[in-house]
Amino acid sequence: MANKTQELITKINDSQAKIAKLFIKQCKDGQQSKELISRGALACGQFLNVPNSAQRGIHGTASALLTINSHFAQDETHRDIIQNLTQYLAYREKIESQLQLKIPAERHECDFENVIKISEILIALSRLDSSINKGELCNQLVKKLIDKIISNQGWGFFLNDTEINWLPTAFAMTALYLLNRKDLSNAIKETLKSELKSKYKKDDY
Repeated sequence: MANKTQELITKINDSQAKIAKLFIKQCKDGQQSKELISRGALACGQFLNVPNSAQRGIHGTASALLTINSHFAQDETHRDIIQNLTQYLAYREKIESQLQLKIPAERHECDFENVIKISEILIALSRLDSSINKGELCNQLVKKLIDKIISNQGWGFFLNDTEINWLPTAFAMTALYLLNRKDLSNAIKETLKSELKSKYKKDDY
């Protein structure tokens, strides 16, 4: 049984490493990063193995950062990639404003009102060690979440929503927990448990 468990763990680790390498290849060689490299940044879109795609954004870049850092944080050959992905997230609007094929300013504003995207960035940043320069982005985004919590119970899909939705709330709770804001995430967790108890029988959850 122990041998089978170890074999499964090895297969999972190998698969995760292969996925991380796909992210690295897309970030370094994909069209979406061509204009960014000279500015010390890299980005990723929502698809891998598409070198001609210029699409890039928060979902893909945060996923790339989290995945690559999870597997290659101690590998100096990939250190620059981790820093350059972080650079893009931390200074995205400024970097994009200097490009020919830039993302419109209104898109940046919308993205940084999106609770799931904010949380994805924070989850990725939470796994970085102190040697990676994150700028002030982490503190700024945590403040955004805390300032816009609805009745101290959760979030909607966007920061100015007035109705709680549990999907973005789950993302935000995970991000805050990983950033050691367990006081807030635990308080919301208790509210969620109470909400579930009021809707379902005990045996249903």
